[in-house]
Amino acid sequence: MKYTVENVKGSKCKIEFSLDKKEWDEAYDAAYIKNRSKYNIQGFRKGHAPRGIIEKHLGKGLFVEDAINIVFPKFYKIVLDENQDIVPVSTPTLDLVSLQPQVIFVAQFDTKPEVTLGKYVGLIVERPKVNITVDEVDAELLKVQDKLARKVAVNREIKQDDFVIFDFTGSVDGVKFDGGTAKDFELKIGSGQFIPGFEEQLKGLSLGATKDVKVTFPKDYHATDLAGKDAVFECKISEIKEEQRPTLDDEFAKDVSVFDTMVEYRADIERKLNEEAVKKSEIEIDNKLLNAVVEQTVVDIPQSMVESQIDYLIDGFDHMLQGRGLSLNQYMSMTNTSMTDLRAHHQKEALLAVRVRLTVESILKKEDIKCDEREVDLKLKTIADDNKMTLEEIKKVVDEGKLDLEQVQYSVRVDKLQKFLRDKNTIVEQNIASDAKNSVVKSTVKSQTSKAVKGQTSTTAQAKGVQSKSSTAKSAKSSKTKK
Repeated sequence: MKYTVENVKGSKCKIEFSLDKKEWDEAYDAAYIKNRSKYNIQGFRKGHAPRGIIEKHLGKGLFVEDAINIVFPKFYKIVLDENQDIVPVSTPTLDLVSLQPQVIFVAQFDTKPEVTLGKYVGLIVERPKVNITVDEVDAELLKVQDKLARKVAVNREIKQDDFVIFDFTGSVDGVKFDGGTAKDFELKIGSGQFIPGFEEQLKGLSLGATKDVKVTFPKDYHATDLAGKDAVFECKISEIKEEQRPTLDDEFAKDVSVFDTMVEYRADIERKLNEEAVKKSEIEIDNKLLNAVVEQTVVDIPQSMVESQIDYLIDGFDHMLQGRGLSLNQYMSMTNTSMTDLRAHHQKEALLAVRVRLTVESILKKEDIKCDEREVDLKLKTIADDNKMTLEEIKKVVDEGKLDLEQVQYSVRVDKLQKFLRDKNTIVEQNIASDAKNSVVKSTVKSQTSKAVKGQTSTTAQAKGVQSKSSTAKSAKSSKTKK
């Protein structure tokens, strides 16, 4: 086999393969043996007709495409091994050039683009100011109160935030419709659970009261036979309940915490909120630094890398939906969304993820940031702790292929890169609290490997598309051949 390599339009590569007669004959015979059982030729048992007879009946060159697909992975690997600078990021497309006097075919694919880094040292970013307010502490206390709140029956008119138990029967033009009838239904007034205008009309009613609630279904209502139509709901109020929260006093503090007084309990809540805010502040610093670096990166990203990242994002969304008992098809049907819509929605996010990944990999390479076995074990120990597992158990998960060791190593290197960026740039105190709106790259690279055990949502290396496409291209298991 002989080959020539040609770079086309920067991030595209073209390899022309020339095979000698022996190489081609072996590949063609292998394609015949692989496929002969598919053909039933009169006068021969199925799968036993000679190659020439099959071709006579079905056409010369019947096995050409399979022969190329059989021989290509081996020769493709040889080329990549001999040309380490070629990093495929898309599945090769194969085109047959000639069969005579010599078999020549061409493989074309996208390659990892060249990255031109901007300034990534000597930058100045602000540290978000941490300032826990009284309102934030009150909000945390309210969450605890809500968990312990009781619904108490009352005998008065319905008002905002009440829980109402009632019967209703809905009709359009006097005809009842499916799903429009219920008994002893509980509704929180102000929840927005019903269509607009419904809950407001229940306010002011008393126990045992009846009322015809008149509403109009939204034009984009999921039940198309009801969309935009006027409806009447005959309602009868059976019960009215209000939510009563426990009083915030020392007894409350004793019941819900290890403290004897509200003063101590509030101080503990403030301390925990402050610790969490400091952690978020540190993450925000990393985001700002990385954002500043990525904004200066110059790179021409192949669309194939973006499409691969979109695949990854949609796959993650699909897994999230499955965890909630919903399929992706059901979601698209309920939201009147197509796969084209979904892909367009993720386009910008995917492009950014790939851009971040390429920037990070370029700095890691330029600064020669690596990791050793001890550092990887420490990261695995963190993952194990987060998943309530031992180090040995998490290593078994790695061995089983449920956790990608390369991604764990990458995560360690990213951690070291973040420290490098902190050390090489200036962080100044911010005078006002940050609203985090500038964190356009948050969580894009910050690996959450602790959730990467199979079966859980993983955001480990959002730029996975770069690597997954590369590995797919190298294996060339799904190469497309054109004749």
